[in-house]
Amino acid sequence: WSGYAVSLLDSLGWTVPAEFANPPGEAGGIVNIPAILLVLLVTAVLVAGVKISSRVNAVVVAIKVFVVLLVIVAGLFYVKADNYRPFIPPSQPTDEVGGMRAPLMQVLFGVTPVNFGWLGVFAAIAIVFFAYIGFDIVATAAEEARHPQRDLPIGLIGSLVITAILYAAVSIVVVGMQHYSELSVGAPLADAFKAVGSPGFATVISIGAVAGLTTVVLILLLGQSRVFFAMSRDGLLPDWLSAVHPRFGTPYRSTIL
Repeated sequence: WSGYAVSLLDSLGWTVPAEFANPPGEAGGIVNIPAILLVLLVTAVLVAGVKISSRVNAVVVAIKVFVVLLVIVAGLFYVKADNYRPFIPPSQPTDEVGGMRAPLMQVLFGVTPVNFGWLGVFAAIAIVFFAYIGFDIVATAAEEARHPQRDLPIGLIGSLVITAILYAAVSIVVVGMQHYSELSVGAPLADAFKAVGSPGFATVISIGAVAGLTTVVLILLLGQSRVFFAMSRDGLLPDWLSAVHPRFGTPYRSTIL
């Protein structure tokens, strides 16, 4: 989120110093102030109530889906067939890591991890898996749903199908726009449009990414606070964590924690 927020501010002519926009030890960073402000803001929204949170989420998701569709449609005009060759790049060995940081594949089978190639594809799957985290949060909000037996399966299965299609479409378009070796890590979609000479699209995408990743943080904090709430009520955590705010009706202590 911070990477896209800084990219957006840069497009608007406001440069955030690296020491205040990156985590410690990364690109001269000291403290990531945008990320801290985001968490504080989202926490306040969650404490204020589920209805407010759901309305904010609905508006922001609409913006996010619009921007994703914009990336797919607008990006098609900049796709170059040469960028797809080879479609699965040849594997490249990575630096071997020992101890607790060693990948599971290396520990179990003695195979040094690689970038790209078929092994790289499966290694990437393990990371992309985390991009789908969020659909499961629907289940943690079951007690706050009006018709959970009907709505939860629709929410879980529907969100998985829609996001799978959108992820695949965006990936295909962006890799066609810019060679995979040149894609940025911090803000790949926006920077891909900047690279093809369309900074206007980059600004819109940064707005959408900031909005979209805001909902990610909101949903994850919503789910985690409800997990703590349920564990506290069942006696697995101190009972003071299951206290509900007298005015807002939310598990405010676990949310703030």
